[in-house]
Amino acid sequence: MGKNAIFQTTENPSVEMLEFPEGFNMEEQHYHDLYEIYLLVEGERYVFLNNEAYSLQKGDMFIAEPFVLHSTRNLEPKYLKRYLINISQDALLSILSQDEVKDLFKHFSTCILRLDEEQSALMYDLFNKAAMYSKRTDKRGIKLFHLSIFCLLDCLDGLLKTKKEEKISLQSAKVQRNEILNVISYVNDHYTENITLDFIAAYAHMSKSNFCHVFRKKTGETFVQYLNKCRISKAHQMLVETQCPLSEIANKTGFTSTAHMTRIFRQVHGRSPSEFRKEIRNI
Repeated sequence: MGKNAIFQTTENPSVEMLEFPEGFNMEEQHYHDLYEIYLLVEGERYVFLNNEAYSLQKGDMFIAEPFVLHSTRNLEPKYLKRYLINISQDALLSILSQDEVKDLFKHFSTCILRLDEEQSALMYDLFNKAAMYSKRTDKRGIKLFHLSIFCLLDCLDGLLKTKKEEKISLQSAKVQRNEILNVISYVNDHYTENITLDFIAAYAHMSKSNFCHVFRKKTGETFVQYLNKCRISKAHQMLVETQCPLSEIANKTGFTSTAHMTRIFRQVHGRSPSEFRKEIRNI
C-alpha cells in the first residue's frame, strides 16, 4: 500500500532522522498499523494525540499506538529536527521469543514523555545508533539493526515505568482545550453514533457555516473527512484483529451500511475491506 493522507505505511521496523530548516506541518491526522516512537531533537512542536493537544519541547518524546490518529505542527516556521521509529510487536521475533516481545511492549501505550537532559541525550544516542545500522544491508548489519532497536525499546520501557510512577509526563505538556479539540474528543469517543453536522456545530456553540470554516482552518480537513477518518481507522483495526463479518464491523464503527464502509475504505486503501482481509491472511 502506498502513502496517503489518512493511513501511512513504512518499512517494519524503520528509523529515520529528518531536518526541516523552516519547520514542517503534518496537520491532517493520520494513523499507522505500527507503533510510532518520536523524539524531538530540535525545535518546538504541537502534537495532537488521543483527544488532546500537547506542547513538545527539545528532548521530548511521544508514542502513538497502532491505529491511533495523530498529527504534529509548529505555530510558526522554525528549524525542526526529529527522529522517528515505526515498529510492530512481531518485528523483533528474529532475535526475541514471543514471550520476550510481549514483555517488552507491555508498558507501551499512547503517551507523551517529558525527559530530562540526561534521559534525552541517552535516547538520542540510541536513535543515532539505530539509524546508523539501518543503512546496513548485510546479514550482520541487519541483526545489529534489530539489536539496536531492541536496546532502544528496552531503555524506553524503563523510562515508561518511571514516568508512570511520577504521573507528570502528560499533565505538564497539555495545551489548553478549545472548541475544536472538544469536538475531536467527542468524535473519538462517539464515532459509533450518528453524528450530524447540525449536532456537532451546536455542540461547539457555533453556527454550521462558522464551524465548518473554523474546523477546516484548524485541522486542514472538513469535519466529515475527519469523522470518516476516525471510523476507517477503527474498521481497519477490526479487520486486522478480529474475525467479525463486514456488516458487524460497519455497524460497530458508525458507518450507515457495509457499502458505505466499503466505499470509504477503498478511497483510503485502494481496495475493498474483503480484499484487504484476504491479503493480510495470506501474509
